[in-house]
Amino acid sequence: NPISKPVHLDEQDKLVWPVMFLYPEYGQSEVILEFHEESRFVDHINVMFGDEFAPWDVKREYTTDKIEIWYEDLVKCSYIQVSKDSTLGDVINHSKRYVVVSGTPTFIVLVT
Repeated sequence: NPISKPVHLDEQDKLVWPVMFLYPEYGQSEVILEFHEESRFVDHINVMFGDEFAPWDVKREYTTDKIEIWYEDLVKCSYIQVSKDSTLGDVINHSKRYVVVSGTPTFIVLVT
């Protein structure tokens, strides 16, 4: 298992998860080892793509304004878009359609 830090509680008894982002266009993935359940997706995206392009982004398309985040609805075999302003907890706790597989929330990152 490439993820070395499992989900755990912080000092305020809030969950901190390892989260995987998949970039299918380039066959790449990335793990955020500590994604707090109250953190917004946009905050992580701004850090990851705010100042520089990813080395694999040869088309220079993955910018904070063009990125979309999706997850797979395993029951209905469809994809659901995630608001970048939502928190990880919003998606995991309030979406009846999201399923955490193998202890790691996973999201698909695409560009518009």
